[in-house]
Amino acid sequence: MIKIIKDIEKLDKTDGFYVKITCIDENTICSTLVGRIEDKSAIICKLDTVKKYQLQGIGRKLVQEFESVARQKNCDFIKLISSNTESDKFWNKMESFNSIDSSKFIKKLSLVRN
Repeated sequence: MIKIIKDIEKLDKTDGFYVKITCIDENTICSTLVGRIEDKSAIICKLDTVKKYQLQGIGRKLVQEFESVARQKNCDFIKLISSNTESDKFWNKMESFNSIDSSKFIKKLSLVRN
């Protein structure tokens, strides 16, 4: 059974937060997203999915969970820098993320908060 675990930790000496969202299948970590929230911006630092679990919508689900946290923290946008062309393919499929250039992506969050 796949479950999602969210950890939100206050950063030392700043007003920001680290967010770690993990997807676990039984006792195996199948995907992890690490993000940071500072002021009105949210940054996806890392999204890693084990190959066996790719193309099952798990990465998309973790991004949605992170977006929910970003909205709760009143962020205006989510941004990220992709590290390789395989990652770029994933981010280009995410309908609401816009490519700024070949490896930078941004999603503006609507004014309606969850």
